[in-house]
Amino acid sequence: MQRLLNKINKGLSVKYIKQKRFDGQVMYTLLHDKLVGRIEWDDDFNGQIPKVIIDGKAYTWNQVGKMLMSYEGWNLKLEITEEGED
Repeated sequence: MQRLLNKINKGLSVKYIKQKRFDGQVMYTLLHDKLVGRIEWDDDFNGQIPKVIIDGKAYTWNQVGKMLMSYEGWNLKLEITEEGED
């Protein structure tokens, strides 16, 4: 049980997205050139396009795409893992 609690606390202590304001608009940026989250059903798109939960907050693919635009020209590695895998 303690191992599970340690894992939960570790996961909650790491943040991947920073929110800031620029010219009166809310912007989201990656803190560590990395995103870790969970893919979930999005009722707004009848499950055809998922939402992504990062840092306990839901983001649309459009929002995630905007975050990634500052990395234009970089390579991307997308890895899908089952829940509980590190």
